[in-house]
Amino acid sequence: DKIKVPSPKNSSEQVVKDVLSGKYGTGVKRKENLTKAGYNYDQIQKEVTRICKLTDEVLDNKYGTGSTRKKKLGADYDIVQWNVNRVLKEREANK
Repeated sequence: DKIKVPSPKNSSEQVVKDVLSGKYGTGVKRKENLTKAGYNYDQIQKEVTRICKLTDEVLDNKYGTGSTRKKKLGADYDIVQWNVNRVLKEREANK
């Protein structure tokens, strides 16, 4: 008998956004939920960590603003900027 593993439905970028938004939980629960959904936990978590690091660097002004930031981040711009906006909104809500 073969074990059925669901095929992932979303792009890795969307899954990263979902993880950062809390959809899959944290810690062991996140690993269980991602695995159950058919995703490679280690691969997704590595990407989440990378995007978080870039987000922190943007918030520390290491990438400048506007077109300078967009050029320096290249293909990562959209997801990093999305996460920057998410983090800033969360900070504002917690004031």
